[in-house]
Amino acid sequence: MKQGAVESFTTDWLGLFQMAAYFAILIASFVTIIKLTPIWSGIKLARANRHGTVYFPVCCLLVQSVLSLLYTWYYIFKFVVEDIARFETFDEWLEKGEMFFNAYVMVAGSEGRWVWTSGLLFWVLIGVSYMTYESKRLKIRYTWAYVVVGFLGAISVSFTLFYSHVLIKEYLIVVHNSESVGKAKSENEKKGTGANAKDSINLPLLLVVCVIGGFAATVKMPLSLQVGNKLEFNICLLIVHGILFAPAVFCAPTFQSALENNSASYGRPLSSGLLNYLKILSLFCCLAYYVYVFSFYKKYINLEDLSAGFDFFNATRDLIGEISLNSCQISITADLFSTTLATMVLITSETDSLRNQILFIFGCILCSPAVATGIYLIHRETFPAIERAYLIPAVKKQN
Repeated sequence: MKQGAVESFTTDWLGLFQMAAYFAILIASFVTIIKLTPIWSGIKLARANRHGTVYFPVCCLLVQSVLSLLYTWYYIFKFVVEDIARFETFDEWLEKGEMFFNAYVMVAGSEGRWVWTSGLLFWVLIGVSYMTYESKRLKIRYTWAYVVVGFLGAISVSFTLFYSHVLIKEYLIVVHNSESVGKAKSENEKKGTGANAKDSINLPLLLVVCVIGGFAATVKMPLSLQVGNKLEFNICLLIVHGILFAPAVFCAPTFQSALENNSASYGRPLSSGLLNYLKILSLFCCLAYYVYVFSFYKKYINLEDLSAGFDFFNATRDLIGEISLNSCQISITADLFSTTLATMVLITSETDSLRNQILFIFGCILCSPAVATGIYLIHRETFPAIERAYLIPAVKKQN
């Protein structure tokens, strides 16, 4: 009995220590982003100079990140309580509970739920590529903090904060180095995008391999669940979540000041290889996503009697109804919607063309944020004439 009591005591304290460490690391990452990145100083500068095209979208992103964190984590905590209730004691849950596995079974257990879940997981592949090359190009420090927030907190919160950092960093670069940025841009326009391979931004080959592995794991997850291969499903889960660490691993920390020598990096285009990589990745994400969408809708088509017709609205209603089937599905779908909205804010902030803004917004809704983001990034780099709208007032003010 005494030995059992000691084991129970050890299990309790070990579980509590793990939870405490989890939230301590998560909170430390938030504090790093708030205290050590230029987001707040950039907001103050934009507000003082009345640059609403910078101030307004960044504030919207920050508010959205807070709301997304509260909403997604409300349902995560709700799921944790529900999962603990499945066991007789808390000790038994700590010893036998498989919360991580159970959570993803709940969001991948049907074709309808997987449509929403895969939309977020495919976007992560585009997102980590974007975070890696933007961190290199803008010399963004503390990329690891965004990675930790995405891994331990929520994807939407991580990338919403990172979008804010990108918008502010580009604004600060232009405000402080408008002349050098203008020279860099004029030289790039004369040379053409990617004219000088040495000056172009590229991704490490190992990162590309990791993203390909992440894509394969995402596609394999529902198949593993269907055949009941628990080990394979767990391996896929580890790969899909491990890819989140890519930006932190492949972006070496820089000890330069926040604005030092950033004008040269700011003007650097993406390499042709990186653009082709984004094209291929966007294409495969699009194909895979619509395979899942079609797999859901085909259940509502009577192939033996095509004259019966196809009730699209009833099928769509059922697809939307899949969102609220369990707490985990609500949380991950909210993550997807928040990420989609943040991507829309980024695109409309950077694009000084109403037609392009409308096209990419509809693309986020109809083609999934992964595909829309990939195509937008390609379009932005291929056609540098797309000015970042929020930078124009700053350039005019400086010149």
